[in-house]
Amino acid sequence: MKLLDSCRSLFVLSIFSLSLSVFMASPAGAQVVGAELTVRERSDNKNQPLYFLELNGGIGYPLAERMKEALANLTKPIPILLKLNSGGGSRNEGLLVIELLEAEIAKGRTIHTSVENGEMCGSMCVPIFMVGKKRYGGEGALFMFHGASKAFTTNVPSVIPTEEMLLGFGKAGVSKEWIEARRAEGVFSKPGAYWISGRELFEAKANVLTHTIPRHVLEEPWSMPYDASMGPK
Repeated sequence: MKLLDSCRSLFVLSIFSLSLSVFMASPAGAQVVGAELTVRERSDNKNQPLYFLELNGGIGYPLAERMKEALANLTKPIPILLKLNSGGGSRNEGLLVIELLEAEIAKGRTIHTSVENGEMCGSMCVPIFMVGKKRYGGEGALFMFHGASKAFTTNVPSVIPTEEMLLGFGKAGVSKEWIEARRAEGVFSKPGAYWISGRELFEAKANVLTHTIPRHVLEEPWSMPYDASMGPK
């Protein structure tokens, strides 16, 4: 299943460097790399117009400022598909991004989110992903969860920010049973990272994903079939 067919490009925001704030939703010691935020106007597989935002890289300052700038330029009343590929980053910066997206929704904008096959959404990326009305995840995509810890000083989760994160998951619709099962395993209280595929998340009825993207995604041929012994067909 193809989510989107390319249509035309509106504009591209340049690569920007990200720094960290006080509490991380990434493991202590993890590096937040420069992220690229691109914005295009495209059509979905039903030829309905939408804005396509793609975020690759870490979540940290000045992501919220860049997101605010991007949203201000989306003047047409059409939906947004936010494609994420991030290992996480700053909890504080991520919460600012969520506030911006929720404000856009409050104004009547529909926002969907996706994580494609072969890509990932870890840590603070997951709460941002949960903003989507429809949340597409590749069967072969990776999602990662853990408790929130203080940046670069410890990988032991901090109780208060972790509980706030879990409360946010619950409000966003993540299954209480799934959260409690992970809590019982120590996912949110012990150092470490819990990795799970999009297919596993969907089958576990965690309500993180609302739709899956099959592992085998069909594409149009790049060129005509070629047989070395017979020439082009």
